[in-house]
Amino acid sequence: AHWFGTDEMGRDLFSRVIYGARLTMAVSVVAVAISLAAGTALGLISGYAGGAVDLVISKFIEALSAFPMIMFALTITAILGPGLRNVMIAIGVAYVPAFARIVRGMTLTVREREYIESAVSIRLNRVEILLRYVLPNVSSVIIVQASLAAASAILSEASMSFLGVGVQAPQASWGVLAKEGTRMMTAAPHMLYVPAFFICTTVLALNQLGNGLRDAFDPRLRGTE
Repeated sequence: AHWFGTDEMGRDLFSRVIYGARLTMAVSVVAVAISLAAGTALGLISGYAGGAVDLVISKFIEALSAFPMIMFALTITAILGPGLRNVMIAIGVAYVPAFARIVRGMTLTVREREYIESAVSIRLNRVEILLRYVLPNVSSVIIVQASLAAASAILSEASMSFLGVGVQAPQASWGVLAKEGTRMMTAAPHMLYVPAFFICTTVLALNQLGNGLRDAFDPRLRGTE
């Protein structure tokens, strides 16, 4: 009747893990969407504009990168307060520098290509050049970074919920279930092991997906194995 057993209140743990997957994955998807949108925009503008604009944005990104991502996310959550929406925002903002740095680096390379010079010569404006020529040519690294960031976001959500500043009970994210499991570690260790297993398995799968996408998109790595 209860594949994963029950918790201390007699609730079916299998049902709670399945429901918790919705919240955990929702946090991951929304947080990555926030960081992808903001980081890509900053990276494109910084890398293509250059000069003073690049300097200001780069210094801003360096300032954000001075703090570990999880500590930065915890600080934002402490300001905004705990809760599902605030966790999404906190993790999303914390991962903006990762996207901005990698997109800026690729944009610096792409803007020197001949087709960019051709676009400038026919007097396309900068927005058109960025959207039609630069963004498609940096999209591969964005996709890879998104898959890796999704794995990190799951760990961040679990850590924050475990510390009590993330998703709050009775909502059942995997981090909340792991936190509840530690209280019953001696009497019912399965309450901790089950959500921990799903967290580790999902993170490992997303990391493998990111590595596979990186190998697929990088011509230098094709056929090397």
